[in-house]
Amino acid sequence: MSELWKEICFILHDISPSSSEDLYEQKIIQSLEKLGWSRFHKKIILKQSSQLGSGGTIITDVIVKSLDTNESFAIEVKKPSADIENQSHKRQLFSYML
Repeated sequence: MSELWKEICFILHDISPSSSEDLYEQKIIQSLEKLGWSRFHKKIILKQSSQLGSGGTIITDVIVKSLDTNESFAIEVKKPSADIENQSHKRQLFSYML
């Protein structure tokens, strides 16, 4: 496990506050793949559009499906310098939890 942690730290080490959201997202995906999830096996799904209620849609940055069950979780990626206390960002994240 220690070697895996070192690999993930290596993948993420060059992220800075000025890094782009796209770069940060790619680094997160690389880290998830190191942990065993796979885009090839459709365990990592990018930019999935989902219907929200009767009139809206949401586009999730990353959806990670369980390796063993039918469960999944969403990852909303923000630029490292983004203000995570921003109400718009919070509403976006909470909308995925419905």
